Amino acid sequence: RERQHVLFDEQWKPIFEFPAVDSDYHGTLSPSGKYVALALARRITGLRDSVLKIQLWQTETQTPLWTADVIGTHVSGLEIDAQDRYLKVNDNGGAIVVLDLKTGKQLARYPSGRSSGLISRLSPDAKLIAVGTRGGAGVQLLDPQTLEPQALIPTPSRTLWMQWLPVRIRAMVKAGDTLFVAGPPDVFDP
Repeated sequence: RERQHVLFDEQWKPIFEFPAVDSDYHGTLSPSGKYVALALARRITGLRDSVLKIQLWQTETQTPLWTADVIGTHVSGLEIDAQDRYLKVNDNGGAIVVLDLKTGKQLARYPSGRSSGLISRLSPDAKLIAVGTRGGAGVQLLDPQTLEPQALIPTPSRTLWMQWLPVRIRAMVKAGDTLFVAGPPDVFDP
C-alpha cells in the first residue's frame, strides 16, 4: 500500500507531492524542515530486491538533490540528524547505512550479524548512533561517520520483544505491566 508525502503551505494547501513510497516510515522530514528523504517505491525503481533507492529532496525548491543506491532488502526506517549532516537508513535485512546528507555518498555500513530485529537512533547532537538488536547484550554506541563502536551499554537482561511504532518516541513510562509511549507521528502527513 503506497503512501504519498505532501508538502503544504502555511494555509495547509498542498503545494507539492513527492514520489510514492511503500510505507509511512519510508519517508522523513529533517528536523530543520529543509529536506525530505524517501525510500522510493519498488514499482518506481524497478530494481532487484538487493538494491534500495534512497532520494533526498529540498523542500524549498521541491527538487531532488541526489539519489543513492543502497545494498539492502527493505527499509525499516529513515532518520536525518538535527544538524542536517547525516541520513541514517535502517535496512530490515540487518544493517545500518549512513549517507552524507549533502552528497548522498555512503559514509559507513554497520552489519549487525542478524537477519532482522535491528533498531537504531541518532543522538540529538548526531555524535552517536545507538543500536540495539532483539536478543542483544545491550545497546551499542557507534560513531556515525565510521560506525566504529564507541561504547556498549549492557542491559540487565536480554531483549524479549521489540515493536516498531509510527511515532518518534519522546517519552516513556511503565505503569504496572503496561508501557506507555508518547511522541509526534513519524510521518510528514499533517
